[in-house]
Amino acid sequence: KKFFMIFDDKSPLSADGSSPILKLDASEKRSHQYFVDPSGQLTVAMREPSDGRRALSPSSSYELAYLLAGHLEVSDDAGAHQVFGAGDAFLVPFGAATSWSSEAVRALCCTFTPRLSVVR
Repeated sequence: KKFFMIFDDKSPLSADGSSPILKLDASEKRSHQYFVDPSGQLTVAMREPSDGRRALSPSSSYELAYLLAGHLEVSDDAGAHQVFGAGDAFLVPFGAATSWSSEAVRALCCTFTPRLSVVR
């Protein structure tokens, strides 16, 4: 199967986090948020993480990513290792402990951050 995407938004990616909605993560060199639902839980963004490695840590959201460019290696706490490149898509489940190494990655990401509530 082939998947095609057309981007009509010509606005530049924010390199300084100047968007009032967007706060760049320290692991990103550029990012642009295209959509945020009214609850703030669902976002769609173009992301370009800084090249390098991230230590093993649990995911704070569900993230579906489609790599447009670059190379990404992801490992989980069970020792599974996956390599992704341009044209690949993957899902990181909420709470999944992963580490990753990236090189020249540009990805379209759809992220859902659940609201955690205390069950009594």
